[in-house]
Amino acid sequence: MSDAKAEALDAWDVRLESVFNQYQEHQQRLRPLRTAMEERLLRAFTGLINQLRQEDLGIVQYIWRSRDDVKVRDSHADYDDRVFRWDNPPEGGHPGEAHNCRCYAEPTAPALQDNLILADFDGSVPPQDLSFHEANGGHTVALHVGKSEAFLIGSVSTPRGRSLFGTLYRWRHGTFPSFEAAQRLTNSNLASNADVVNEVASGKLRRAFITSDFGSTTGFEAYRTTQRASSQIRLRQTFGVGSVIEYDPDMPNRFIIITSYPRVD
Repeated sequence: MSDAKAEALDAWDVRLESVFNQYQEHQQRLRPLRTAMEERLLRAFTGLINQLRQEDLGIVQYIWRSRDDVKVRDSHADYDDRVFRWDNPPEGGHPGEAHNCRCYAEPTAPALQDNLILADFDGSVPPQDLSFHEANGGHTVALHVGKSEAFLIGSVSTPRGRSLFGTLYRWRHGTFPSFEAAQRLTNSNLASNADVVNEVASGKLRRAFITSDFGSTTGFEAYRTTQRASSQIRLRQTFGVGSVIEYDPDMPNRFIIITSYPRVD
């Protein structure tokens, strides 16, 4: 990604230098032109970096989002809410590439790969319906299914409290690509940790955090490198799953899934 970024910056510099030279000779006449070209280059550059970041996360497609006003060209209004691949742009290019285009690409998380290895279900832990757990107090679906890059970044950027040592932030926040993925991976995690799950279901443990590693992508997450307010926030693919379960005698299997999310251990 760094080479492509450098290439984009070099192209940016060359074009701006040309505009600047012309502007110096005809400042008043070319001021609107320079402003328009700078805005156009900025949108194109932002679109390129957005594409590179998504592809680096393994996101190969996006949802086209258009501004809902009369300035949107007809072709882009037709593209609104449709899914396109980064390696197969629609006519006119990706969002932000056409002149004065204000559309943007909303990433869609990668689907589960076919070679994903799931745990064998031996019946010791019955398969769970995340929707039922959600209705009884869980929040896997609400916070960790189909979330956008902006949502994840916002989650780890928002202060969660204070301590004697400063402001506290969430270290990470991950999302599954779909409800189906969340259900399959969470149930696999439960099956892989059947002994712990049964300890919770029996009441011997009140609460447990269980994890599993998989041989393929499980989703992606935003994470902080430090707890400082100025910490960098990065995005990466995940290859594991973490789930929090608690003893609940009112649930059919006597435990509730509080949350489950993709993560990197």
